[in-house]
Amino acid sequence: MTRSVLINVGSNATYPNGRGRIFHDQSFEYVPIPEGEKVRQQVPTYRDIGFNEIQYPDLPVHLDPDFTNFTFSFINRGFGSLEALLKLSTKDYQIILITKYKPFL
Repeated sequence: MTRSVLINVGSNATYPNGRGRIFHDQSFEYVPIPEGEKVRQQVPTYRDIGFNEIQYPDLPVHLDPDFTNFTFSFINRGFGSLEALLKLSTKDYQIILITKYKPFL
């Protein structure tokens, strides 16, 4: 039986910089969540990765998932199911879900 797991990534309305936008041509911007954990190495800010026009450009960024190398890490923050991810096989699916908003109609 093929299984799938939905993985919600990216900033949403509960984070300081909100969601990414959908543009008139149906392209969109992915806005990562801010880095909320203490990390051992310096991480870039929103400004460092090209987000100058958002409300808090100097917050550090949590760069996950890695869309270049197609990797994703799971951090247990009290929600989600690591067990469901560990049960997936090569024939199963991980579906990435990103919430967006369309600022103009």
